[in-house]
Amino acid sequence: MIKLETHCHCLQGSGCASVPPETLIKEYKKAGYGGIVLTNHYCKVCYDEYPGETHIDKLDFYFSLFESVKKFGKIYGVKVFLGAETRAVREDGLYSEYMLYGYDKSDLYDNLPLFYKTQKEMFEFSEAHGIFMYQTHPFREGVAVGDPKFIHGAEAFNGHINHYNYNDLAENLCRENGLRSLSGTDYHDEGQAITGGIYIPESIENEKDLADYLFNNQPKLIKNEDLYKKFFRAKHIK
Repeated sequence: MIKLETHCHCLQGSGCASVPPETLIKEYKKAGYGGIVLTNHYCKVCYDEYPGETHIDKLDFYFSLFESVKKFGKIYGVKVFLGAETRAVREDGLYSEYMLYGYDKSDLYDNLPLFYKTQKEMFEFSEAHGIFMYQTHPFREGVAVGDPKFIHGAEAFNGHINHYNYNDLAENLCRENGLRSLSGTDYHDEGQAITGGIYIPESIENEKDLADYLFNNQPKLIKNEDLYKKFFRAKHIK
């Protein structure tokens, strides 16, 4: 088994991220991880900032960042999988973010941006295309908890130190609704404490294999709650 980061972003792929592709890989190699899922934001606020005039232009840029990270992954011996963190349409002014694993690039190229879909529509799309869909940080302030009928799992642990994520409530959400539990650092910046992830078989080599593994198994989670709270307190509680 290897350690896999399920939730990380890189410079230019997410406006809130500052870590360049090579630095991202070096940080996870140093931390003993065998793989990462690059989950740059595929939501309107980021999409609109990507260079290019057309949908294809913007996706070309989005996927070019993945190819850059993957190139450095090969150099340093860290597997890099393609994911996406997107948003669903809501009518209440709040937002819900969902992680997508196992899609083909054509699923994005050949369709209007998924962030124009409701959660139910996004789930139906995921079901039709063999995509594993789960909600990220469902209890973070300002975030709305999605309908558990229309997700495959939820992020039971999110280690982003800029937010208090109420991970205990997220764990309960998974347990009470029979959802897959996931864990991720939500890594954005060099030097950020790496606190989350899952263990996967070393034999997994592509995104479809990863999605299939999660459909059929509850992975063992990596969740360093003490380190997350320590860094959160150091940054936010004086």
